[in-house]
Order: sequence, then structure tokens, then C-alpha cells
Amino acid sequence: RSKIDLLSRSPADAARMLYKHLAKDCFGACSSEDNLMSWGSSLPHVVQYAIWRSHQHANHTLRVRICAIDTREFPQGQFARDLDLIRIYDLRMRNFFNFRLNLSEYDNGEFLSQGELNHAGRSCVFTLDQLLNGGLHDLYPELSEDPGIYTWNNRT
Repeated sequence: RSKIDLLSRSPADAARMLYKHLAKDCFGACSSEDNLMSWGSSLPHVVQYAIWRSHQHANHTLRVRICAIDTREFPQGQFARDLDLIRIYDLRMRNFFNFRLNLSEYDNGEFLSQGELNHAGRSCVFTLDQLLNGGLHDLYPELSEDPGIYTWNNRT
């Protein structure tokens, strides 16, 4: 993974990296240039994304992990809002981002960090399988509906 900070890159290179990351072009074998990590501030969105990803990529629910962190335990500026970065790098020209900027129902509360993030002692990691077996569908019955497993943002 690259150790070059997003803000140190040329605006064009930073915009390209950000676009590829946010457009989900890389599952698994990402570009060595992409050292971004997505985080969500909405548990329903994160869980729906995990469900979608398990079906989209045929991952068993034991292999899909969710890491919950307490952001108050990290320095200010460790996480950057996706919408702020989209505005900074003027990615509005790409149709993909217009709906994220203009339609509040597509604001999934995404934040980004860069590089390695030591979250030991400041996080809880669990699998999608643990959530499902723990009664997720009792709490959120809408997350068990079959048509919704194939979409990840419109359902929450």
C-alpha cells in the first residue's frame, strides 16, 4: 500500500484515487495506490453493506467482519467525511457523485481514514454471522427481505 498522503498528491491523482475508492472499483485486489479505508457512522448502513457484500461476492457471513470504533479515542482529523472530500476534489463532474451530494437519502455517513489505523483497545470486531445469529432480523426485519440483499444503499 502507498504511504503517500492523499493531501500530498496532485489534485488530479488524489481525485482519481478517491473516485476509485468511493466507486467501489476495488474489492480484494485494490490498487497499491489506494491506502484509504471506509468507515460508516450509521450502523444500519454498515450492516446492509455487509449483507450486500456477502451476497455480491459469495462471502460466507463468517468472513464478513464489521469493526466498531469509538472515534473519540482518535486524534481530531483522523477521519475525513466522504462528502467533504468529494467537494474538495470537485468530483461533482462525475455523475456517480451527484446523487451523493444532492440526495440526502444517499448520504450513508461515510468517513475515510488513510494508511494503517491501530484500533486495538478502541474497537470491537464481529462477523456478520454473529449479528445474524444474535437476532439482527428481530431488530431490523427489513434487513431480511430478499430483494434488499442485492442493493446496499437504498434499503436503510
